[in-house]
Amino acid sequence: MTSRCIQTKRPNLFPPSLLHVHRRSEKSRHFLCCHELCLFLCSIMSIIKYLDGIIGGNGVLTLDNSVIVSGAGISINSCLPSGYSLINRIYKDFNINELGKFYEKDFQKIVSKLYSNAANEFFSQPRLEVIFNGISEVLSPDEYRNYIFDVFLQDVNLRHQRISESLTRYSVAPNYNHFLLAEFIHQGGTCLTFNFDELIECAYKNLYNQELKVISFPINDAVEKDDSTRKRIYKLHGTFHNNDLINVGIDTRSLHINGFPDKDSELLSSILESKQNLIFIGYSVSDSLDFLPFLSSYFRKGRKFNVVFLRFDPKQTMNPAVSTLRDFSNNSTPCDYFQIDYYLKQIIADLYIINYCPDHSLKPLIQLPEQIHECSYQVDDSLKSGYRNQRSRIVKLKLLETLGLLNRFGKEELNQISALPKTDPLYADYLHYDFYKKNIEGHYGDNVLYTLKLFLNKPSLRDYNSLFGILNEYVFLTKLNKSIIIRPFALLILLLMWVTILVIDKFLTVKNKLSHEMSPNTASTKRHTYLPLFRLLRGINMVFHDRIFTKVFGKWLLKRINQSKKASIAVNDLKLYRFIEKERLRMEYMLNGKSPELLEQLLDLVTLNIDTNYFVDIVNLFRFKFEITGNEEDRLLCLDLIKSTEDELNRGKIS
Repeated sequence: MTSRCIQTKRPNLFPPSLLHVHRRSEKSRHFLCCHELCLFLCSIMSIIKYLDGIIGGNGVLTLDNSVIVSGAGISINSCLPSGYSLINRIYKDFNINELGKFYEKDFQKIVSKLYSNAANEFFSQPRLEVIFNGISEVLSPDEYRNYIFDVFLQDVNLRHQRISESLTRYSVAPNYNHFLLAEFIHQGGTCLTFNFDELIECAYKNLYNQELKVISFPINDAVEKDDSTRKRIYKLHGTFHNNDLINVGIDTRSLHINGFPDKDSELLSSILESKQNLIFIGYSVSDSLDFLPFLSSYFRKGRKFNVVFLRFDPKQTMNPAVSTLRDFSNNSTPCDYFQIDYYLKQIIADLYIINYCPDHSLKPLIQLPEQIHECSYQVDDSLKSGYRNQRSRIVKLKLLETLGLLNRFGKEELNQISALPKTDPLYADYLHYDFYKKNIEGHYGDNVLYTLKLFLNKPSLRDYNSLFGILNEYVFLTKLNKSIIIRPFALLILLLMWVTILVIDKFLTVKNKLSHEMSPNTASTKRHTYLPLFRLLRGINMVFHDRIFTKVFGKWLLKRINQSKKASIAVNDLKLYRFIEKERLRMEYMLNGKSPELLEQLLDLVTLNIDTNYFVDIVNLFRFKFEITGNEEDRLLCLDLIKSTEDELNRGKIS
């Protein structure tokens, strides 16, 4: 499978009348060509100058102080899907159409009650990166890359041809938006994009017969050392380009907790260092796991910036309509964009919203080539049967697990997977998901035996951590009237394992300091150094309301929890981070009681889980909020989501 921009000769940029060959001397012809070239270049107006005129800025927007950020909207006219369309295609492919109904009905009620109706559009679908992250963990690398191309290229209007029995080539042409951004980059402008396609690069090659340099996140050493002055584009979520030095398909390593990795953040910071304006085109500003936290952190250091939204409006004619919110940070009126109000309001100086239609409003800015060459992508149809048939149930199961909605996976479907032969590679996937389902239903004893078998079969630190974690849940979370004889024995084993965990943690801490790198096992091991005491302390606090014991051990535990939280961020373990942050908030509540700051931080964690669509954790957090406030509305909100997620375990705890 390949992806490439077709090599072409330089296209004609000039109308035929300008290219008429006159019978003149070489010198006069040379002068005429230069003169006509100057006239042509003068006719191209910079998009920055054009937008500055629309907002009446008189030099507020300049090439040097502005960055254009583009998203999927710019490629819709090229028959590529929006994020919303992509997710609906995935629902259809893996027979999870009920998820669309869940988001449109049940989940929207929760969002409206928590925030406002403006947030419904922002949280209308699960994060695309979260969805693809789940798929990538089930499909083989070849299947995953092929599926990415396949799901992007399903539009019937795309030109395609069969080139062999199994290979289909799709051709995608850049549209006016791509040429406009390519010209902006050529003039020296800075463009960030969240698109995976190569249409801006293809437009650049059409215009200038040169390759546009691609910097794809997460960046690597080869890019970091490259001091080339060639024009470049920054792709913050990976690219389709098929090259060993560049990420192929949707790179889910960009799914981060609170901003980008250090190298990426440093590069973005250097790009934005002298900038004062962000211009969003075809982009909903919805990346709340990396880009929004980065902007909030970067500009909050005493700096503010202006935001210009180009909002597509097919009814708009030649003259775009502009609305302005001056001094937006002090404006009490909510914006139409939830993400602006919730994430960025404090760091925006002025907000400009421009309604435009590319086919009309921006046409005067650049003349397109007469002949436009396209991007070419190949899909291997022979791989489809694997992920659309045999593995489709496993993919569905993985997606529901990823979203914390495994209870919605039908028992009949689970039985069909359980009937697979034990020699089938998919049977191991079934065992993993069966373990997960038993865990969220509270069947910890069965899972202790399963994890013990895994560890004894092939001992590793990861499996040791897993065994220790499930043993904690068995000892502290199983009802008292169950396993009353076995539990003391399990508690003794847990104590012995805890001592070894403390020793392992010390060893890993020293090792990490020497190597300047942190392994994923470090974060989970560090969490396990406090977990048994945390659960013991929580149990004592709930039964006896003992404040003295809590005060004695609580501060030490809180310190360990914060260390573990830092470790989870360092290794970018999003799931572990959520668990640790929830435990930190519980510990803060046990030590200091209810406070406005605690409730605000709790809402932030709820929002993070909504952003990552992990609904089991959201239910737990709602239950925790009701425990703090005793508010009947909080209890009913929790029950609403329990009903939607079919979470009987939490229903029993809150009823």
